[in-house]
Amino acid sequence: MELRQLLAIIWRRKWIGIIVFLSFVMGIMGISLTVTPTYDSTAQILLRPSQGADSLLKALGLPSGAFGRSSLSDKEVSTLITIATIKPLADKVAEDLKLQRERVRAKIIKAIPFAAGILKKVGVDVAEMVKPVTGEDLVNKSIIASIFPRPYVSVEQYGETNIVEIEATSQDPQEAKDIAEAMANIFMETEREMVAKDFDTVVAVLEKNLASIRQDYDLALEKAETFQQKEHFISIDTEISSVVERLLELTIAREELQVTIDRTMASIEDSRRQLKDIPQFRKNSEQVSKNDLIQTAKESLQTLYLELAASKTRYKSNHPDIIDIQNKIAYLKTVINSETLKIFSSETMTIDPVYQALTSEIAVYYTSLAADNAQKDALNQLLEKYKKRLLKLSSTIKESAKIDLDLLVSKTLAQSFSSYARSIELARNASLSNIMMVAAPEVPLKTDKRHSHPSHGINFIIAVFLGTFFGFMAMLIIEYVDDTIYSPENVKNIENTRLLGCIAKVKSGKKHQHPTLLNTPSLTGFFKRIHLEMGFLNPENQPCRLGVTSLFEKEGKRFFAVNFGILKAWQGYRVIIVETDFHNPGLHKWFDIENHTGLTKYLAGKVDLHETIQPSGISGLDIITAGPGTNGIEAVSTSEKFLGISKKLGQSHDLVILVTAPAFMVTETFNQIAVQEETIVILESGRIRKAYFEEFLTLTEKGKIPLIGTVLNKQAGMRYHYVRYDMNPLEVLRNFLGNIRHFWKKRLHR
Repeated sequence: MELRQLLAIIWRRKWIGIIVFLSFVMGIMGISLTVTPTYDSTAQILLRPSQGADSLLKALGLPSGAFGRSSLSDKEVSTLITIATIKPLADKVAEDLKLQRERVRAKIIKAIPFAAGILKKVGVDVAEMVKPVTGEDLVNKSIIASIFPRPYVSVEQYGETNIVEIEATSQDPQEAKDIAEAMANIFMETEREMVAKDFDTVVAVLEKNLASIRQDYDLALEKAETFQQKEHFISIDTEISSVVERLLELTIAREELQVTIDRTMASIEDSRRQLKDIPQFRKNSEQVSKNDLIQTAKESLQTLYLELAASKTRYKSNHPDIIDIQNKIAYLKTVINSETLKIFSSETMTIDPVYQALTSEIAVYYTSLAADNAQKDALNQLLEKYKKRLLKLSSTIKESAKIDLDLLVSKTLAQSFSSYARSIELARNASLSNIMMVAAPEVPLKTDKRHSHPSHGINFIIAVFLGTFFGFMAMLIIEYVDDTIYSPENVKNIENTRLLGCIAKVKSGKKHQHPTLLNTPSLTGFFKRIHLEMGFLNPENQPCRLGVTSLFEKEGKRFFAVNFGILKAWQGYRVIIVETDFHNPGLHKWFDIENHTGLTKYLAGKVDLHETIQPSGISGLDIITAGPGTNGIEAVSTSEKFLGISKKLGQSHDLVILVTAPAFMVTETFNQIAVQEETIVILESGRIRKAYFEEFLTLTEKGKIPLIGTVLNKQAGMRYHYVRYDMNPLEVLRNFLGNIRHFWKKRLHR
């Protein structure tokens, strides 16, 4: 749709738009001015992420916000808002504050006092004027609640933050503040309970598992103690290390002892070489090896060395038991030395001193050798013992490892779960401290327009916007559904018709005077243009008989016939206008002549045709009125006498204009225009529906009625211009501004 067409529609439907606009503005402003004012109070609650809780959970290896809310998504905020507005919480607020609202019937009775009797008659309890506010009333707002205000609370997210905004509305400022504060406190309490419940659930699970883990740990510890007592060691690793170290020590000691024995044997062999020629020495040597006391002492030494090795594994070197064993070993060595000396000195008293010295030395060597051999035997026994111990330990390693693993796992789990429980308890306390009210509600002032409703200024802007929008929508919708012919384009879009021209809606300069070319010169341009479109510039193409009709009354057929006849008379033609609308005659009023003698008397045979002709007062223009009386006229209006009137008048006049009755109101009209050479149909702009006009065209086509074209009358928004007559709102605006400028120029010249 072009802008020009859109402006044309707006101009044509302007009153519809104005009515809709005023209806919206007056309706909205009327409600705004009469509705009871309400006041709002707001509380803001921050659900702040707990940094301490997040750090603690991360330290435990858990994701941030695993149990508490480190950050809130839109879905979580929506869930919290829904929880805050559920009926139980709202009911608690309404019950704690004992909220009440005035019933609609009370408001009606206040506005219309006599309505109380009417309501009482229909069974309404007019005594009950107030009603307790329920939770559902508090959080749900209906259209009735907007017209008749009552306490209301809304919970929304503040932007994209973690702040929840609670706004309460009431007719009492103090009540609005109390509702917002109560709802905020209940909301924070509920949120804390939810957070605490999350943590408590986890702690309960941990404690339940911790009890079971502690039982497993106690059982594993008992098994480990029993195993250690059974195997006589504390730790398998320590025991193995101890046995290996002892084996190493014993092996080294044996090797060192073997070296000592070898040295002692070498010393004995050296002494033997020096005494080898003495028979007595050989005898004594054999006695040493066969001496029972010496052999017993050797065996005792071996036993003492074993005891000494065992004691050294349990006690320190200065322990009394170890010292006692060492003293016994020293005593036995002394015994062996004494016995050896006795053997070697029993029969050698006369031998020289050299022999005595050698025998004493050999006795000492034999004593050391006996002690060393006893110690060596003890070491060998100990080595065998520890080797067996080491072989036995290898079979217990698996069992010990299993016991140790069970003990370690149970201990680790118990420690971890205990640490988790303590840490989560700390995180719980940290999370609960991060739900706080950052903006407490205040009592709104009645003079504060920001917190009082409705706002007349905002409502006026809304009313203007809605009125403008729906006004334009109404104009476009009506234009779409309305098939009434308004513009030249509407006529041109209809098949089998021709638009001769448009005539503006005008009034004559004088009151109670019909507009004609005589008193309204601006009409001249319209009729000249129509005359041009009809092709009347060529006299040979001019019809002698011209019918003028319309579909309904008061569309302007007489207006057109009179002014077109005047135009042709001014051009020097002899024109006669004949009115055949017997039911509603009116042509005589245009020329201020009598209707006593007219066409009805001619058809009744009372007068001749020429006697019905009356001068119009305009040179070249005659008139035949419809005449008085219509009884029985329908019977003769289609007779040959009636149909031959135009031909008879055509003999004395250049142009006969026949003004008929409305075609859709008098059926004889089609017979009357059928005998004319051409017919013009007059349509009133904005009155005739397209369907009616198409039906008229169909009837004329079936009746083979010569239709020269259509004239659109009373066209709004046209300029009184000689050349252009088409509807153009921009031209109308330009012409209007030009008239204003011309007016002020005249005033300034004065």
